[in-house]
Amino acid sequence: AVVFIFMFAAVSILSLSSIHQLQGNARVVNYVGIVRGATQKLVKRELQGYPDDALITRLDSIVNELITGEGPNGLIVLNDPVYLNNMQKVREHWKGIKEDIQLERAGMKNDLFEASEEYFVLVDRTVSSAEAYSEQKVRVTTSILVGVNIGVGILLACCIVYYIHTASLQKRADALGRIAFVDPLTQIPNRTSCEQHMKALANVPPQPLAVFMFDMNNLKYINDEKGHAQGDQLILSFAHILKAETDPYGFVGRYGGDEFTAFLLGCTETTAQQYLGALHEKVVAHNLLPVNHLEKISFAVGYAIGGTDETTPDELLSIADRKMYAHKRKMKENIDQGDGVK
Repeated sequence: AVVFIFMFAAVSILSLSSIHQLQGNARVVNYVGIVRGATQKLVKRELQGYPDDALITRLDSIVNELITGEGPNGLIVLNDPVYLNNMQKVREHWKGIKEDIQLERAGMKNDLFEASEEYFVLVDRTVSSAEAYSEQKVRVTTSILVGVNIGVGILLACCIVYYIHTASLQKRADALGRIAFVDPLTQIPNRTSCEQHMKALANVPPQPLAVFMFDMNNLKYINDEKGHAQGDQLILSFAHILKAETDPYGFVGRYGGDEFTAFLLGCTETTAQQYLGALHEKVVAHNLLPVNHLEKISFAVGYAIGGTDETTPDELLSIADRKMYAHKRKMKENIDQGDGVK
């Protein structure tokens, strides 16, 4: 592990350094190209009688910075003899061009046009030398990074082989557990888990127990009109709201399709109404969000309270299921306003 961390750090440092160097090389190539183009523009303007001292000053600064690395443009010095020799020649020719410009402005005979043509060829050669140097650096850096990455890959492969058997067994066990007890879409308990929870509740000492059954409305319409992906998103959103509201008090799970069930121990009629009221507020808040304006959550609910008599959790679930369907029928008849609260 220590060796892997060391090699990873080395690759990271080398990569960052290489990126910085390559960026610097690219800026140099770009600015040598600027010198080439801007000088031609300057000479053309001077020959037409439009002096441009600001551009001369800028070119002075760039040419100097390309040789010394000192200036406002953040340029580096390419450590390449061919390039540096070319840049020295560029600076000398630039001095000659500036002298010819002054002669041109004074109306005296000069070789400004011919000098600019020679200067263009020289700077173009300098650009080529800078590009060649940059390409060489890219090849060298690439070779080093490939070698280091191969080493890291080999080390990583060894680590994977070392741990793969244990990891595979653990993943297989986790996957089987999740398949058996967790709904893959909502990541809350599935029907099997709900049924096991009901069996466990049958063995606890007698105490108030509320069993809720929820059924989402209009899901078939959303699946048909918007697609199953949108329907799944609506189920997921409702599951998150149910889980957030139920977790502090009891158990909630996806019973199947668009049906959910919740079990709340110690729940009275008042507590059940408070629970459904808070759930309703969260659904309303969700539906008011602009992003949800086309797909709003609507649900029917029924619940039954028992636990202090001989009524079993299974029987309470059946009662809650019947009440839920009665509520759903009322909602369709526009008797209930669909607030999901009994």
